[in-house]
Amino acid sequence: MSRGPGRVERAIRTAFDAEPMRVFTTEDLCRTVYQHLPEIKKKHRVSLIRAARRVLQREPNWRMVRTQFRGAPLIFFNAACAKPDLKNFLAGHPTTNRERDISRYSKSRSQQ
Repeated sequence: MSRGPGRVERAIRTAFDAEPMRVFTTEDLCRTVYQHLPEIKKKHRVSLIRAARRVLQREPNWRMVRTQFRGAPLIFFNAACAKPDLKNFLAGHPTTNRERDISRYSKSRSQQ
């Protein structure tokens, strides 16, 4: 039996409601939800993503997308009104070229 949305879900929903045009990353939401912690660990990110999925089930306009950036962060945006901000967000974060990164890593390893 569910007791309703938990603290993390409520904080995510509040952030979404406060800035519906904003594109959030996992890190942005972690800083908002866990602002009282000096360090955000993997367990906090996992908890946040799990709670965000529950919030997205209740919010039909919000979307979650895995990016192609280094570390493959998730982004959250309101599909009904965040299209311009999403384009600006993606324009400011160039995608990584994995082949270039792999070749750079293998060159540095072979020189050692």
